[in-house]
Amino acid sequence: MTRRPARAVALAALCLLAANAPAAPDEVAALRAELARLAARVAELEARLAAREAGAPEAPPPASPPASAAVPTAAPVESLPADATPAVPTVTVGGRIKLDLVFNHTSAGAGSGGDTLLSPGAIALDGRGEHDQVDFSARASRLWLKSWTPTALGDAGAYLELDLLGSGGDQRVSNGYGARLRHAYGALGGVLLGQTYTTFLNVGVLPEHNDDGINAGAVNVRQPLLRVSRPLAGGDVRLAIEAPETTLHTANGGRLSPDDDRLPDFVLRYDHPLGRGEWTLAALAREIRIDDPLLGRDARLAAAGSLAGILRLGPRDTLRLSASGGSGLGRYLTFNAFEAGRLDARGRIDLAVAAGGYASWQHFWTARWRSNLTAGYAWQDDDGAHGSENESLYTVHANLLWSPFGSTTLGIEGIYAYRRRVDGADGDLLRLQFSAVHKF
Repeated sequence: MTRRPARAVALAALCLLAANAPAAPDEVAALRAELARLAARVAELEARLAAREAGAPEAPPPASPPASAAVPTAAPVESLPADATPAVPTVTVGGRIKLDLVFNHTSAGAGSGGDTLLSPGAIALDGRGEHDQVDFSARASRLWLKSWTPTALGDAGAYLELDLLGSGGDQRVSNGYGARLRHAYGALGGVLLGQTYTTFLNVGVLPEHNDDGINAGAVNVRQPLLRVSRPLAGGDVRLAIEAPETTLHTANGGRLSPDDDRLPDFVLRYDHPLGRGEWTLAALAREIRIDDPLLGRDARLAAAGSLAGILRLGPRDTLRLSASGGSGLGRYLTFNAFEAGRLDARGRIDLAVAAGGYASWQHFWTARWRSNLTAGYAWQDDDGAHGSENESLYTVHANLLWSPFGSTTLGIEGIYAYRRRVDGADGDLLRLQFSAVHKF
């Protein structure tokens, strides 16, 4: 189709539109004006095309349509600001593959997670556990997703991490186990929301062990929280509200989690660098509460503190130290080896006082070989305690690790752990563990 037939078709269509238009005078006038404007535009485009084909310079388009062709139009849509353009997140995938070969001289029992992750508060007592057990496991493998999205306020980060230490599964055929959520949070401009390690813990102070459990005296809790971080006096201050959970020891010797919490746990922490390391001071305030028509109605305010630090003794040696204690510390210390309090016969809460700490020395023999030696201790005041409550725990870890290259570590570790209850019952654990870890 040539230009003239095309123009004729367009004009005919517009004329037909005008002929069939409603009889309202205003609308007819608007259609006729639009027809005139479009006819002028078609003529202009044809002239420019003809000039281009003849090699002549094109005439510039008119600055505005003739006054006779001007018609009311809708207000133009303003262009979006640059920061309103949807940003494309950068997403990375990673994780680790971990194989553990564990020999337990005293086992926590068939199918127990305590045979894979050390839980000092669950050590079998008085020799009643299984003996000389071998366990193979890849359940401590992990998968994580990480993303950054540019925004006007800085990079918005997100992190999701799973392992395979969830419930279910068996060792008979498939060795399949359920996935377990470890971390799931987003962060922007010093604000973090989601699930991760409690603010009461400085993760950098945790020792490097083959075992993914916990040594006595350590704080290691992951939970949903809202945290705000800001620089202060050469360091960083962090204020958080975190998910509460009350654990109590009942009058008959059982553990109770009433789920009656009405206030979050409050944590304030300050990290400050040293010339050869870093120190951390943290405070924890929480309400311990029960509201049960049968067991009792009561609430108590508890407070605890923690002091931890990393000290680099030289180019090859690092010392990690931690000490925590207070009332109602409960589940925050040594995998909930102690309760936050106990219920008496009248349903009143008596807060428990507990404390613990550890020292861990790391030495690099060469750039590829290193060792960690950790001693930990945790204790609970037994005044008014039930005989079935834990009184004291201690652990010793010693390992030798080899990293042939940065993403892979092979190591062997020996663990000794001891548990004593208020009634005098006790038990110990001797474990030898080989681990192979590859990070990707």
